[in-house]
Amino acid sequence: MALPSLITKNFGLKCLSFALAFITWKLMHWEILNAQDVPVTQTLKLPIDVFTPSGDSRSFRILPSEVAVTISAMQSIMKNFNSTNLQVFVNLINVQLTNGLKRRIEVACPSGITLVRVQPTEVQLDVPPQPKSLKAP
Repeated sequence: MALPSLITKNFGLKCLSFALAFITWKLMHWEILNAQDVPVTQTLKLPIDVFTPSGDSRSFRILPSEVAVTISAMQSIMKNFNSTNLQVFVNLINVQLTNGLKRRIEVACPSGITLVRVQPTEVQLDVPPQPKSLKAP
């Protein structure tokens, strides 16, 4: 069989099978590209919680009261992420409390979430005076 005859014999079927193979390859290639998990960065503005010693019922004022937290995670994790999963706090346990005290802001992230940045990094505390306990006469 001559070479031109191999190409031209059933030429329509050969073109159809090539087109189907190309379409299948393109769909698979497109699926693989879309399935890749890419890192995503997100900045959230969150309130700051204050952890105080047990029994201390004072109401502390912190400045600023909110912080911008930048996090990073894979796109698949970020889809299911809820900002309530992040805990932003200032720890006042075992600290000598004075007015104007500056404390570092801490952030607890769930697994798979990476903390990129916290802005500002610390807060200033307005410490109310400790209420005097009432003594029985």
